[in-house]
Amino acid sequence: MGVYQLGRQKFSPRWGVRWAACTAIGAQLFYCLSVLGWREVLAQSPGRETFILVIITGVGGLLGWGAGYIWMMLPRWLNKPG
Repeated sequence: MGVYQLGRQKFSPRWGVRWAACTAIGAQLFYCLSVLGWREVLAQSPGRETFILVIITGVGGLLGWGAGYIWMMLPRWLNKPG
């Protein structure tokens, strides 16, 4: 919800939805990759699995938001006069 509000207030509702979608996709992708590929790492840290998954998911969300921001800014960067 916060990513949508930020995009809506700063740029447009359409970019708010795009940023929120990119954030959700990034978080879900990192969560799935960590659960499927990092079982050994999670098994070696008993009692901290949830904390590690939350951190990994948050990083994925931030990277997804960053990808959405680059998506928004790329046309502006490319059309910038030299």
